[in-house]
Amino acid sequence: MGWKRGSDSVKWFLLKKGIREFRLPYLRAYANYALFSATHRLEKASGISFTRHRFLKPSSLLVQINKVCNFSCVFCFVNELNGNAAKEFDVTPAVFERMLDQPLLNSLLRVGFTGGEPLLHPHLFDYIDKAKRTVPSVTINTNFALVGRTVGGERRIDRLNRSSLDLINISLYEGNVQEIQEFVPQLNNRIYKRLSFVVSKGKDPFHHFERMYEVAEMAAGLGFQGLYFQNFDTMEGVSEQKANLNTMDTSGFVPVTRDEKYLAIKERVKKDFGDRIAVSYPVAKKAFETKGRRFNCYQPDFQIGVDGKGSLAPCCNLDRLPEYGNLFTDENWNNEAFQRIRAGIKRKDVEPTPYCASCTYLDVNLHDI
Repeated sequence: MGWKRGSDSVKWFLLKKGIREFRLPYLRAYANYALFSATHRLEKASGISFTRHRFLKPSSLLVQINKVCNFSCVFCFVNELNGNAAKEFDVTPAVFERMLDQPLLNSLLRVGFTGGEPLLHPHLFDYIDKAKRTVPSVTINTNFALVGRTVGGERRIDRLNRSSLDLINISLYEGNVQEIQEFVPQLNNRIYKRLSFVVSKGKDPFHHFERMYEVAEMAAGLGFQGLYFQNFDTMEGVSEQKANLNTMDTSGFVPVTRDEKYLAIKERVKKDFGDRIAVSYPVAKKAFETKGRRFNCYQPDFQIGVDGKGSLAPCCNLDRLPEYGNLFTDENWNNEAFQRIRAGIKRKDVEPTPYCASCTYLDVNLHDI
């Protein structure tokens, strides 16, 4: 079959699944995605820049369902995680219904649930099933460590299997290896399974890049269709108060992309597992000359993130904050903050915002790695 990029594998899996499970409300999502694709091509071909969308709506919504987690990783970028105010951010049934009723969100191709840890939320599976009625693809990001526990007389693994979930992204940490090995083989084959693993050449031995081959072997053996190796880059000078960027010790997560040994292991993984699993790798960090340039990122045109208070994020790498706007106001993703972010990416006469200017993915499409 040959090596395939991770995004290709995911897109084809979800496309075929969407065709098999087609429902009439999905037509609106497909039409909006076609409009997004046409708009994106027009911008690239003509030099026109749309910073405000009069007809285009988000194709993807990332719902931060809670800010509580059974882990407390030092590199987590979620503000208020497990803090005194964390419970205030739970997405209640009333808030979730309000999200689904929001006109801005009536053309979604995907709804993704993140946290905190989504499996701690008492209404997660109800939300998955409700979203699937009108949205072709529903996904979750989880550490999976709680999947064997029983809630309401049913194990979470069994509830996952009878849910409408399309894709599960499982993060591999030192504390959940046993659960992944035991329960991933029990997941229904209609669910796309991707393993996510942070790699580094820093002082954290569990996440050292030399374990990449071992992790790939584990992922392929357990039946994962996708494997996402990622690396955290520090972003000094960014004003946003994100834990993993400004207040936490990230010395254990040193960029790896130019290390010769890393590159050799990467090639071994491609050679030995490329016909069994779709693997994505970190994008090399580089200093951008931003003056007079346009960039390739389209996150702020494609998706938004939202938390239990309605606060937005223009990118999956950013926590939701009031400074980015609120879902339940008239301007939401066309507010001044979103237009400024889009202008900094698309227009040669506008400098990218500080976060964008420091981002690894500024000159690539994050969905293509």
